[in-house]
Amino acid sequence: MIATLGAFLETVAVLAAASALASFAVLPALAGVRRLRLAPAVRADLALAAAALPAGAVVVVAVAVAFPSALDLLGFVADHCDDHGGHGHLCLAHPGVAAPSLVAIGALVVASTLLRAGRWVATRAAAARDLAALLRLGVPAAEGPDVVCVDGRTVLCHAAGAWAPRVLVSTRLIAGLPAELLSAALEHERAHVRRRDVLARDVLTVLGLLAWPGVLSAAVAAWEQAAEEAADAAAAARFGGPLTARTLIAVARMSLSPAPAARPIVGARLEQRVRALLDRPPRHRPALALVAVPALFVGLVPLAALNAEPLHHAAETALHYILEA
Repeated sequence: MIATLGAFLETVAVLAAASALASFAVLPALAGVRRLRLAPAVRADLALAAAALPAGAVVVVAVAVAFPSALDLLGFVADHCDDHGGHGHLCLAHPGVAAPSLVAIGALVVASTLLRAGRWVATRAAAARDLAALLRLGVPAAEGPDVVCVDGRTVLCHAAGAWAPRVLVSTRLIAGLPAELLSAALEHERAHVRRRDVLARDVLTVLGLLAWPGVLSAAVAAWEQAAEEAADAAAAARFGGPLTARTLIAVARMSLSPAPAARPIVGARLEQRVRALLDRPPRHRPALALVAVPALFVGLVPLAALNAEPLHHAAETALHYILEA
């Protein structure tokens, strides 16, 4: 049991190395995505796909390491543990003597990942409780069955819910916006609902658990900017760029606190979005990443399994050089 645990933690350390290599490649790619002159929906898809690369590297290496051991344990094919050719050893079926340094690294990675995952689960659970409370307080709005009106003085207009998304809007916003601007604001949020952006944000966070620090924040920044501009494009496709820009400014003004020291919405990003809508509204495109990324992972598993032998050998060789360094 102890030998198996040591082999598992040693394998985790190798997976962390694979994640690190992919993460270092992803960070400049995410910075480049934000500068690309593409439709915002395409940039959002690229940001989500880039964030999936470290997790994809982890999946490939994990399958490559575990697949030969699984075949051996099930009695299908004997692994090559008896003939290692002088390189490192990664096998859950026949664990060897694990390197203490890699065991320590693996334990640290497991503890850190579980801590981050626990924090996210707690945050999402709290958000789900808050959403349920708002839905109990809200009533169906006259603007449509997908809109829930919540009584209050807070400026509220956003898409909520990962699996059954809908638009929450406050009575203050309904009373404070002219009808055409309110329709444009709701269309912006309906675009987030159609794109399943709340779910995409959760997917980003889960993928970030398998990446090194810094990747998640960079991916979220690139994705959020593109997703907001994609929702702007959807509203502009229906109501026009100038009216959509007026809506952004009107909602931002309503969100200002009495003491104008804190202005969370007004800033460079709002100016950039307004200029884009006034100069030439971006073309609207549907979101594809939530379909493409799971399909990528579904394809990676059999691909890694079919090439498990050379990939397993490469992982063990890399382990050997790490231990020799």
